[in-house]
Amino acid sequence: MIKLIALDLDGTLLNSDHGISEANKQMIRAYKKRGCRFVLCTGRPFIGITAIIETLGLEGQGYAVSFNGSVIHDLASNEIVHNRPLPFQDLLEIDRLSHAIGVDYHIQSTAGIFTTNHEINVHTAFDSWLNKSRINVRKLEELHSTAINKVLFVSEPARLDQKIAEVPDYFRRKYNLMKSLDCFFEFLDKRANKGSALNVVADRLGILPEEVMAIGDNDNDVSMLAYAGVSVAMGNGSEKAKAAADFVTKSNDEDGVAYALEKWAT
Repeated sequence: MIKLIALDLDGTLLNSDHGISEANKQMIRAYKKRGCRFVLCTGRPFIGITAIIETLGLEGQGYAVSFNGSVIHDLASNEIVHNRPLPFQDLLEIDRLSHAIGVDYHIQSTAGIFTTNHEINVHTAFDSWLNKSRINVRKLEELHSTAINKVLFVSEPARLDQKIAEVPDYFRRKYNLMKSLDCFFEFLDKRANKGSALNVVADRLGILPEEVMAIGDNDNDVSMLAYAGVSVAMGNGSEKAKAAADFVTKSNDEDGVAYALEKWAT
């Protein structure tokens, strides 16, 4: 019996208009009444999901995983119970790499978005809009005490893929690297991922992996799909997500979450 359902947001629960369909809302309500717990597992910062938590009626109960597993919030106390930030020395290293290969970056933090660029990259502005997160322009040395939850290389998708190919293997060994959206390539603490965070949440709730269902669409969801006893990739999902999943559901614009819950969560 499934007791905990982990949901990715962008490309999964949210449709192309960044909204939640009525069918998805109704199915989530139905499973909540059955006693299932839900945990949102997203690459977004926590501030970018509070409205969604309220829409789904999850406030004040359970947990939320943000920053691709770097942070877990207890929704009852509104406190961070798990945190894997990057140290400032790592930021310096990633900053040097960004200059070497010629790509912009910004930082996502529990305190907002931070950039050293006075000319704000359009994708940084998009991240700010998407997550209702303020952009702070700072000199690099001023970020020494900032909580660096992840660093994102940002560019047009085709150009970003070219720059990703230039990232040395050293960085792939040292950090957890992933694409979350076509225009974002992320650097996280090596231990930070959705799968390990979902494990922490399940342990806190006394729920076994075989009692967990996970639904996601992208490469950053692979770790939680691998952890869950029942794993579902979206029809619009990446090849890696589909390969890691037990099942493939409909797309995020076809109520894929509702379809998956009805078909495989019982």
